[in-house]
Amino acid sequence: MKLNHEKSKEMFCCALKNVKKVYGDNDFYDFTDFDTYVAEFITGTAISSSNYNVIKELAEC
Repeated sequence: MKLNHEKSKEMFCCALKNVKKVYGDNDFYDFTDFDTYVAEFITGTAISSSNYNVIKELAEC
């Protein structure tokens, strides 16, 4: 079980390294834009700051 937990943390940290844009509270974020949708939900290269911080904290990156 511990091995799976460590592997999960490793994968989350790797995914966070893939992020190219972290949307802050004051950033304009058009969630209806196709490119924004793909970046957030398909490729994982964009993420909100709140989600980024929670994942980073939980994965201990």
